[in-house]
Amino acid sequence: MEETNGLEGLADELIRRAWVAKIRQRGKRPVLEVSNPKTDGTRLLTEIVTCDGETYTLPGGQAIGQVSDVVATADQVQRVLRNVGQ
Repeated sequence: MEETNGLEGLADELIRRAWVAKIRQRGKRPVLEVSNPKTDGTRLLTEIVTCDGETYTLPGGQAIGQVSDVVATADQVQRVLRNVGQ
């Protein structure tokens, strides 16, 4: 439940910023699928974020932020997806 609550908070923040964010079930764990809405139309830049109730992580276990600081984590997600597209 803590995982979903953390993901919901991050999803809400990213949606507020006009990004695409959807919670999906992947196996037994919920994940947040985040997409950069500002792509060239040929490909959608997407990242998967997980949460253990305290820390947000990217695939491979890279920590990107704390549940206690959703705004800074949303900033980090946006930086990651902007860098991928450049």
